[in-house]
Amino acid sequence: MRFALTLIAAFVIVAVGLFASGRVGALDLANALSSGGGIAVERDIAYGDLPRQRYDLYTPAGLAADAPLVIFFYGGGWTDGSKNEYEFAANTLAKHGYLVALPDYRLYPEVTFPDFAFDAGKAVASIAHEHSEGRPVFLMGHSAGAHIAALVMTDPRFLDAAGAKICDFASGFVGLAGPYDFDLKREPYISVFPPPLRPQEQPVQHANGAFPPALLFHGTADTVVKPPEAEIFAAALRASGNRAEARYLEGVDHYTILASLVVPFRWSIPIVEETAAFIEGERAKGYPGCKRV
Repeated sequence: MRFALTLIAAFVIVAVGLFASGRVGALDLANALSSGGGIAVERDIAYGDLPRQRYDLYTPAGLAADAPLVIFFYGGGWTDGSKNEYEFAANTLAKHGYLVALPDYRLYPEVTFPDFAFDAGKAVASIAHEHSEGRPVFLMGHSAGAHIAALVMTDPRFLDAAGAKICDFASGFVGLAGPYDFDLKREPYISVFPPPLRPQEQPVQHANGAFPPALLFHGTADTVVKPPEAEIFAAALRASGNRAEARYLEGVDHYTILASLVVPFRWSIPIVEETAAFIEGERAKGYPGCKRV
């Protein structure tokens, strides 16, 4: 038993090292380790007319009629990423009993801000319209995906354009290593976020309304997005009477936080379990969830 545990520990260390490198190979490994057994996947469902306006829907066997719907936005610095690379995240959440939607959105240099956020708003509105009946809806994202999801939640332009409002359907937001008050005044970000539009691109600037509750995870070892951003955003939301918590993970960095969404490593970083507790707590309060403190 001790030898087996040693092997497992060594394997975890290697895998986490791959995540820390930020290489695409790490995403390939994550997908290989996250079995989709028992999960039906409907791919490339259109939410718009453009090639990247598509989402995949993950439905676990025996899904309860009132199971939460989680809409997950991947990161990639607004310049990279694909829903096909993040099957591991959808599989892990679906195995927890959730209906999971994984959208693509357009990236730089095809578009700049705010076009990808309009894509996300369109995706959220379409997915919620099609799949939220009888279900609480939670937005979730990592890194740039958390930033985009936070904008969809707080800046009404992106859902208004799709004929929806966040308080009509959403029950919560979960962010992983999100840049909510990020320095975008340097390359490559200055090209992605044209200077005339500042500070519209910062979720913290839109935190003065009524929103669903937020749970913001951030690693203390993150050097890509500085850890204080989670509490800055949470504090801004709380100042407007919303419920928001910044949850810090000791020694976790910007990439290893994703290990929490790989089935074999869920126990090492308990984000899925804490997210589940957050979701269940909000479900018990009723939904949608735009209720101020």
